Amino acid sequence: HALTSADIGGMSYRKAKMDLVEFLQQESLKLASYLRGSKLKLHVDIAKQPIWIYADETRLCQLLENLIANCVKYAADGSQVSIIAHKAGKEKCVTLRIEDDGQGVEERHLPHLFEHLYRVDSSRNRKTGGTGLGLSICSHIVAAHNGQISAERSTFGGLAIIIKFPLIENWEKYE
Repeated sequence: HALTSADIGGMSYRKAKMDLVEFLQQESLKLASYLRGSKLKLHVDIAKQPIWIYADETRLCQLLENLIANCVKYAADGSQVSIIAHKAGKEKCVTLRIEDDGQGVEERHLPHLFEHLYRVDSSRNRKTGGTGLGLSICSHIVAAHNGQISAERSTFGGLAIIIKFPLIENWEKYE
């Protein structure tokens, strides 16, 4: 339902100026507890200084929950999940990177992961691997925040999802 709403522009957003660093610090505490229950470890590497973006906190929670749920689904017990967030040099954006050391995805599938109903292989069906909607919903949320989302091989061998959000300083009309 959320994806269908997103496709027709029906997902609602209540954006406001927010500090992504503070948000991630709070959310990482919740996520660490959730991951411990799934026998996964959380590593957090986020900037020390505030990073201001214009965002909907509820939708960013949904985004993180979808991404972390994927890590849980495809990583083995004792695996590591990382959340990394830093300003991206001169690009005037923040890069948020969620990565794991799970089974990973073949290179040929990476460009398609955010497509509606796309699954890497037929063994990942609704019973074992979800609906194929989670990453598509993530893509819609990121796009609604004027951001970009992509996937690549993780430095740990699993999957890395890279999200770039524009800094609020790029949007003078919101200051």
